[in-house]
Amino acid sequence: MSSDGRLLRVAVSTAVLVVAPLLIHCGKKGPPLPPQRFIPEQTRDLSIHQQGRELIFRFGYPAATTGGAPLPGLDAVEIWELVAEPPADGTPAQIEPEVFRQVASRLLTLQGPELESAIVGDQIQARIALREPLPEERELHVFAVRSRSTTEELSAFSNTVQLILRPSTPPPSDLTVTARREGIELAWREDGADEAAGYHVYRRPAEERGYGEPIARLEEGEISYVDETADYGSRYIYTVRALVSTDPLIETAPAGEQEIDYEDRFAPSPPRSLLALAEAGRIRLVWDASRDEDTVGYYVERRDPGADWRRINETPVDGLELLDQGLAPGLTYEYRALAVDDAGNEGEPGGVVTATAQ
Repeated sequence: MSSDGRLLRVAVSTAVLVVAPLLIHCGKKGPPLPPQRFIPEQTRDLSIHQQGRELIFRFGYPAATTGGAPLPGLDAVEIWELVAEPPADGTPAQIEPEVFRQVASRLLTLQGPELESAIVGDQIQARIALREPLPEERELHVFAVRSRSTTEELSAFSNTVQLILRPSTPPPSDLTVTARREGIELAWREDGADEAAGYHVYRRPAEERGYGEPIARLEEGEISYVDETADYGSRYIYTVRALVSTDPLIETAPAGEQEIDYEDRFAPSPPRSLLALAEAGRIRLVWDASRDEDTVGYYVERRDPGADWRRINETPVDGLELLDQGLAPGLTYEYRALAVDDAGNEGEPGGVVTATAQ
């Protein structure tokens, strides 16, 4: 064999030795990755307050995992309770998370349609009926919630909330709602007023299921309220609850619900200070604006001697002045003006003024 052949075999063998480890390295698998976890994030904003014979639980919908990834789905929410004797000095009880985990018992599990109905916007709102009658001795109730994902993984317990429950008192009664120009007026009777520390007014759009935070807090003895934030063209449902306590927050049952379709049916007030100024061959009408902000224009009416009232402008004037021309000299004319708003409501005419054409 020639020396060139030996060199060729050595070169090929060397190449195989160099490439083989590379091939082995490329095909090697790394350590197995741990399975992805979908543990719901811990609830930290649980709030609870008593409304009559119910407890209302509110907290943010757990939409993320503990790692910050989107939660693939929520299967259930568990509500847990611990009952203890309240501290004699009235201060909050000091309950360690581990003690709560060991001693608390599951009060309720929201799942399926029950969970779906409790989702209001980006919150979960759950109602639990209290056992009646309440124990005569004061009991401290400590609550927390935890969530379970569709992968059957549980979150940590939420922040705890402590309550000493109170017997229910009569709610306000005879709630009425009335549409006014300035807003929607609510009025009610203060049944059980001796124990009421004030009132909360609630409003929700008619198409929504639940109430949010109260739109107004009234002091003791205030039994009416005007909602000046209501918008024309909206349909609302209102209720009122009396405050039994403010710290902790305890409310009565609602005063019944009242629904109202708030339409603009309120005619604007007439223009003010109408003047009729006689000039050569015409009468100039000037006035001050109506006090209603939704006014978009004005009509002026004239009554000729021995005739009925008629409008002298076919479309509303959006200014504060109008010229009436082509009048017979020497005749005295009567004038009055009315306003029209952006919903087309026409107000009553204002006072009558006179002028004699020149």
